[in-house]
Amino acid sequence: MKSELTGQKLIGERINTEGEIPQKIQDYADVTLFGHNCDLTLCFTDEMGLVGLNYHDTGHEQTYRQWYGEIEERYGVPTENGSGMAPW
Repeated sequence: MKSELTGQKLIGERINTEGEIPQKIQDYADVTLFGHNCDLTLCFTDEMGLVGLNYHDTGHEQTYRQWYGEIEERYGVPTENGSGMAPW
C-alpha cells in the first residue's frame, strides 16, 4: 500500500475490488478540515495514483449544506453536479 501520511492516525487499509479497477484505500482518524474533526479516506489505483479524497464528519458538526457552502466559499462552484457528494 501507499506510504502513510506523516503525523496522521492510520486506522485501516483495505482493497476494494468491486469495480473494474481495484482501489487501495487508507482510512485516517482525527483529521482537521476547516477547523472540524473528521475522518479521511484516501483511494488509490496503481495506474492513476490518488483518485479519491473523502472527508467524513463523524461528529455531525455541520449539515451537508453547511459543508458545501464552506467549500464553495473557498474553491468556487463545483466542476460537476453530484448528489450526496461535493465534487470539486
